[in-house]
Amino acid sequence: MAEIQFEGEAYVYKEVESKAFSYNEGIIKSAKMSVNYTSTGDYMMNLFLTADGGTHWESVSNGVNHIFITPGNDVRWKITGTGPFYVTKITITYTIGG
Repeated sequence: MAEIQFEGEAYVYKEVESKAFSYNEGIIKSAKMSVNYTSTGDYMMNLFLTADGGTHWESVSNGVNHIFITPGNDVRWKITGTGPFYVTKITITYTIGG
């Protein structure tokens, strides 16, 4: 199991997407995305992970382990929404092989 954290402050209005942060370490079959954020209103936030470099984005729930329908070796994350969000931390925990 591996974990990576993105800490700092980011203002997300419509969409933000990562570049590759785990590439060719082996086949990634599952991952968990945990996001700390605040919102100024009643806006909807959507979280996505991909294990194949963005070819297949899979919807995930905040803080819940997700088993990929399409495993791969290039993990990335994406956040979309209907309004502004202030993101302070994103933690991705993923399992290689197994």
